[in-house]
Amino acid sequence: MESIGAQVWLVAYDVGKGGAKGGRQLGYAITGGLLCDLVLRGKLETDGAACRPVDPTPLGRPALDDLLGRIAAEPDRPRTCPGSAATAGTRPRR
Repeated sequence: MESIGAQVWLVAYDVGKGGAKGGRQLGYAITGGLLCDLVLRGKLETDGAACRPVDPTPLGRPALDDLLGRIAAEPDRPRTCPGSAATAGTRPRR
């Protein structure tokens, strides 16, 4: 099974262009998908506003292992989830 992040990239791939479309927003979407994968696999926990590492054991999936390793390297650093219910409506729209 492909990761959610990989599935997002596949959806954004433009055959005619020969690459993915979406720019910075695509990067955020892929990272969000990878974070969801890590939560679903029991590697991270979230309270809806922040993510914390639970199990830093690698999964054998380079993209997931890289992100998990970066998060596990700073376990006490709070990682807020922009756009979560806890932050909804707190930033002005552009």
